[in-house]
Amino acid sequence: MFRFPSISLRGALVAFVGFVGLANAAAVPRDEPLSESSLRSFIAGLPLSSSDATEAITALKAEASTLNITSARLSIPTEKTRAVLACHIARLVFDGKGQYIDMSSGGTFVNATEVNWSQTCWLSPQCFVTPTKASEVGLALKIVTFLQARFAVRAGGHNPNSGFASVSDYGLLIDLSGLNQLSLSADKKILSVGPGNRWKTVYNYLVPKGVSVIGGRVPEVGVGGYMLGGGLAHFTPRYGLACDNVANFEVRNTSSSTVAVVLSDSSIINANAKENPELFFALKGGGPNYGIVTRFDLNTVQYNPSNQVWYEVNVYAASENDNLLRAMVDYQAAAAKDPNAGITFSVSPNFTSVGFIYSQPTPRPDVFKSFYSIPSIQTYAPSTIGTPEQLALIFTSAGPPAKYDIVAHSAGISIELYQQVYARYVEISSKVFAATGIVMTFVIQPITKNAVLQGQQKGGNPLGLAAQDQSWFAGTATWTDDADTAAAHQAIQELGEALKGLAQANGVYLPIIFQNDANYDQSPLGSFPAANLAKLKAASLKYDRSQAFQRLQNSGFKLSKA
Repeated sequence: MFRFPSISLRGALVAFVGFVGLANAAAVPRDEPLSESSLRSFIAGLPLSSSDATEAITALKAEASTLNITSARLSIPTEKTRAVLACHIARLVFDGKGQYIDMSSGGTFVNATEVNWSQTCWLSPQCFVTPTKASEVGLALKIVTFLQARFAVRAGGHNPNSGFASVSDYGLLIDLSGLNQLSLSADKKILSVGPGNRWKTVYNYLVPKGVSVIGGRVPEVGVGGYMLGGGLAHFTPRYGLACDNVANFEVRNTSSSTVAVVLSDSSIINANAKENPELFFALKGGGPNYGIVTRFDLNTVQYNPSNQVWYEVNVYAASENDNLLRAMVDYQAAAAKDPNAGITFSVSPNFTSVGFIYSQPTPRPDVFKSFYSIPSIQTYAPSTIGTPEQLALIFTSAGPPAKYDIVAHSAGISIELYQQVYARYVEISSKVFAATGIVMTFVIQPITKNAVLQGQQKGGNPLGLAAQDQSWFAGTATWTDDADTAAAHQAIQELGEALKGLAQANGVYLPIIFQNDANYDQSPLGSFPAANLAKLKAASLKYDRSQAFQRLQNSGFKLSKA
């Protein structure tokens, strides 16, 4: 993806995809030594045969000194020992169900490590555990928290920051791909979705039902991380962010409108507007800080009676970029009055792709007319009236495996800013490509005032967006050689600083950093309004009393780093 000069066109079309982020935390030892009775009590709470329970007790007693360590920080060898113990116990609990993989699994283990989209996340954990229901997520958390072992959680693995949804052999990875349930309520108003689903599966399930949901723009993206980061969708201008469309009813197990969450103490609760409302608010874009979400109940939408939408994707020569940027500004003014419109705008070194998307079956609507007179060099997707699933498939990610780094900033609308950012992008990307072959891309993602108001009307979210038309910028660097990793990050950070500095100089900078597009050196949670950040921290303390998701979780945009 984003390969220069032979950059994949299909890859370039998904340059706007959102991501999730990184921060490390060392495991903190328990306050009191473990007694044999506490070990036996822990094992008794696991679904083990008597022989497996005896094996587990023997293994734990053999490493009693590791379990009772009281130093301020655990060394990597000690962390690895805890991970080995956690995987030993996890094997006894999960292996008989076919839900456990470790390095002895050979090719199956390698395949599991390579699920993540970016090779920066192809790390080898001590083991994988794949729960298929919330109670099994609770068992996995019970093991890692009792043993104070590091862990990571992966839904789709589309996050490109190293250590996100991944961990090395000093930790255990909880793989949520087995939580792939899909269920539509009888009245078709609520879709219950497991976090391990990919959006292409969700859309395919809904097509014959005549409804859809506000979800990922790239079909391979997983549900879990996308939702917890906020979720930018094709039709955000009409409905708000994906997180704004989690349902707001309180009943569970009927037409429930909740998020089912497993907490660090392994308890299972629901979060909605009336039941655990602080947690419900926090999960609407507040990241992986409170528990593991095992089900999202989403409001469905019907875009129109036929539930069909219009789209077209064109490719333009780089020589047209100034005209395209001017057309984008004109489009944003028109889109402020037409919530049906959505757009993708991806600038690559040799060309720019623009996707026109409309939530009505109306070919070539006037809202995009500022682009129609600009000559294209290729029509990637012709003018089409199709289903939401067909639209998503247009943006399928393709190309050989690669490494990715990202950066995000936001600003008001300004042609001067767009032109200046593009000029700096050309300088930075040309320089780094000449030196290393690293390919850089940047996208402009319009957010309308109506999109912000939709979120506010649906209960609000932690992002606290300014109620104005705005643009979210995202940059991507792509490379394959490990030797170029530092150069890629330096280049993407340089682009990010240029975005921020130029926006400030033009008086249009906005503080929000969109979590799904941010890199590990950014602080998206820290860009939230102070009052909202305080609410998130209070929710973390209330629902994760041991702070396991701050101390033991390998990485992610954690409140402890905000």
